[in-house]
Amino acid sequence: GGWVWGVAASHRQHGVGGESLDGALVEHLVRGFREAHGIDLSADHLALVRLHEASEAAILALCSSPSVPVSLPFITADASGPKHLEQTLSRAALERLIEPALAAAIDALPAALADASPAPQGVDQLLLAGGAARLDAV
Repeated sequence: GGWVWGVAASHRQHGVGGESLDGALVEHLVRGFREAHGIDLSADHLALVRLHEASEAAILALCSSPSVPVSLPFITADASGPKHLEQTLSRAALERLIEPALAAAIDALPAALADASPAPQGVDQLLLAGGAARLDAV
């Protein structure tokens, strides 16, 4: 026969999910840029928007590639001229960056299972949703 599935329970833990994964990568990129150029991008709203978009795209790309380039030309400028962000991100590096967020997500599982109907003993599989659910670490 065919598969029969239903939602037995769901649980959302504030601050855990795709946004926290993107945020961890944005912080990493901001830190690397500050070390390389002495410029803090965290105070630049437009730069942060571009960094979040690039982080989301990089995470999705790393679901199927071992590494990806993160390239944001003209991310900012100083008296010497325009500055560009160019970094290569590996899947292994991303997994280290998002480890705290994944640990928080795992900590949320008992609450979701406690809400499950039927009881958790009747649950054969869990379905994780979201783009990052395709990462091996997830």
